[in-house]
This record gives sequence, structure tokens and C-alpha cells, in this order.
Amino acid sequence: MEPVEDLVAALSVDPAVKETLEDVVSIGTADVYSSGAEDDYLSDAQKHWDENIRQLENAVFFILCPVIGRVLGRRFAQNLWFAYCDYRWKAKGQALVEMP
Repeated sequence: MEPVEDLVAALSVDPAVKETLEDVVSIGTADVYSSGAEDDYLSDAQKHWDENIRQLENAVFFILCPVIGRVLGRRFAQNLWFAYCDYRWKAKGQALVEMP
């Protein structure tokens, strides 16, 4: 049974009151408590929030990621080069500059 029918059955309400109750239930609470100006304000706030999030994502992806990649790439390349130099010249016991 519908909530209105349960209420009507429990209270044995007049049919005219039943129609009014059905109208109230069909409206819903969202339409009763919200106004057009408030919805516009929330909509504008949501648009502003979404725009700020988009700008933050752009800042991260276009500025921060390349800088971090450049720093880590240079550090990795330097460590890789030092490891190669150690392997190439120190592993065989050869000096970089031979003394006469």
C-alpha cells in the first residue's frame, strides 16, 4: 500500500482529504523547501568550484609534473652515469689518468 493509503486507512479520512494528502505527497519535500534563488546560488557556487578544480588540475599537470620530472630525470641520469663510470673504469682497476 501507498503511504497515503496507509494513513487514510488508519485515520478513516474523508475522500476530499485523501486527494489533498496525495497532492502534498506528490509535491515532495524538495519542492517545498527549495527556492529558485537558492538553487541559482548553489548552481553558481558549483560552477565556480568546478572551474577552480579545473584550474588546479591544469596547474598540476602543466607546471608541477614537468618540473618534478625534470628534477627526477636529471638525478636519475646523474646516478646512472656515475654507476656506469664506476663500472667502466674502477671495476677493472684502471685509473682515469695514468701517472707517468
